[in-house]
Amino acid sequence: DSLLFDAVVSCTINLTEDTYKGTASHETSQWLVLSCVAVVTDKLESVTVMNISGHTSGQPRKTDGHAVSKNIVPILYKKDLDDEATTFLQHYFPEALEKPMAVPIADIAKGMGLEIIQGNRITDDFSVFGEIYFNAGKATIYDLFKVSETTIDVKRGTILVDAYTFWERNLGCVKNTIAHEVYHWYKHRLYAAIKHVLYGQDFVACRCPSNMAYPQKDDEWSDIQRMEWQANNMAPRILMPYRTFRMKVDELLQTYDYENSPIKPAILTSVAEELREFYGVSRQSVLIRMMETG
Repeated sequence: DSLLFDAVVSCTINLTEDTYKGTASHETSQWLVLSCVAVVTDKLESVTVMNISGHTSGQPRKTDGHAVSKNIVPILYKKDLDDEATTFLQHYFPEALEKPMAVPIADIAKGMGLEIIQGNRITDDFSVFGEIYFNAGKATIYDLFKVSETTIDVKRGTILVDAYTFWERNLGCVKNTIAHEVYHWYKHRLYAAIKHVLYGQDFVACRCPSNMAYPQKDDEWSDIQRMEWQANNMAPRILMPYRTFRMKVDELLQTYDYENSPIKPAILTSVAEELREFYGVSRQSVLIRMMETG
């Protein structure tokens, strides 16, 4: 991964001049902007200064992306989410932006170099649906009946999905969990590297909790809360992209002659069920997406 950033530095420059009267010297200070590119994996590989220019106080800086926190967590708002999902799919599965289709999120994960491990419990209380490992390490897993506990080695880019995500929920929840963790990898893996480089902290796994609390309106968000909110909201938008999802909804409403029907609630129930089967997601996720897209 490449991280482009500007560093504003203050330089003290020593100037020396030889004249027939002798040697004269003095110091001057200058603020400069160093435009840099850092190559990052699970550690800082290299930093290269690409350009140096003068800095003026109050000078606005241009950016090609979203604002980020000091730990390189993107700052996204609700209005950004559908565009963000579109950008993701343009990279990894552009077909889903052309016509309605189920998004093969497990295949996308494999194409990104991620490994998915299922069939075990991650916790003994089903408090976590899934997690992704930003660094190689060890993971504690449990058998399906929580009788035995095992520690396994996991490589960087491993996704663990709790077995109960399927048994206690449904296949749609599994797909949503994988999409959640895939987005963590897509957008948040630099966070783990930055935490290690700047603070010497090992941030191994990013979890998909079954119940996540978010700050009140005027409270400050932590990096973890921000990342979980983003992944929670991005997963269904990746699985049901806005434009083609609307196309499929309109197609089904026309099939059922929704506008002229006296039983509109029953038709909406049938449409939601067909959408659930078509996209392979949960019924709750479909209903929320229908409300979001109007």
